[in-house]
Amino acid sequence: MLMGGSPRLMAHGKTTAWLLALFLLGTGFGVVGQEGSFFRTVWVKSYLRMHDSLLSAAGDVRLTVMHNDEQALLALVKNTPSLLDVSKSGFSNVAYVRAAKGNEHVYQLLRDMPFVRFVLRNQIIFFCH
Repeated sequence: MLMGGSPRLMAHGKTTAWLLALFLLGTGFGVVGQEGSFFRTVWVKSYLRMHDSLLSAAGDVRLTVMHNDEQALLALVKNTPSLLDVSKSGFSNVAYVRAAKGNEHVYQLLRDMPFVRFVLRNQIIFFCH
């Protein structure tokens, strides 16, 4: 006979342990996902900020610019009236540039700069739920 008990009793103990673990996991997700929880508040704010960066105002166009010289990009925006402003992203080589609507030449102007690698208009919204 086995010293630890019968195999049936051990299997019952493992099943109970798995059910307890699933219950605790579900309870943890419930607490984290409840209205007003820190995790949910941070996630929702981050989600809304991401979508806000993709939506343009009535009189402007938002562009995502991949570059290799932030100072040169800032100087270009400062000296070009149709480029309104620059905001940094979470990446050192990506910035969001706001341009006045109706100035199609700004795309070509940005693309022709030696420090700009990629320009994309922010018109796509990804819903990731």
